[in-house]
Amino acid sequence: RISDAVEAGDRDTARQQQFHSVSMVEVMTKFSFHAALKQVMQMLGMPGGPCRLPLTGLSNDDVKRLQQELQSIGFFDWCGHGEYVAGQSA
Repeated sequence: RISDAVEAGDRDTARQQQFHSVSMVEVMTKFSFHAALKQVMQMLGMPGGPCRLPLTGLSNDDVKRLQQELQSIGFFDWCGHGEYVAGQSA
C-alpha cells in the first residue's frame, strides 16, 4: 500500500501507511521479533509453523499480550482483518 500510494503521488496515504507499519513494528519488538512475526502471520491466517531452534515461540501469555497490543493500535482493522478474535480471522 505504501508503494502504491507513493507511485500514485499520494504522500498523505503513504505517510499514514508508513505510520501503521512503524506502529506494528514497535509492538512486535516488545517480543522476540521472529516469534512475534510468525505469530502475527498465523493470526492473519498464514500458518508458518513453530520457530526453529535455537529460537523459541511466544508463551500463551505473550501471544495474548501481542494480540491485545495489536488490537489497541488498530492493526487488524487496517490490515483487513477487523473481525479477528482469539486466533480466528473473519
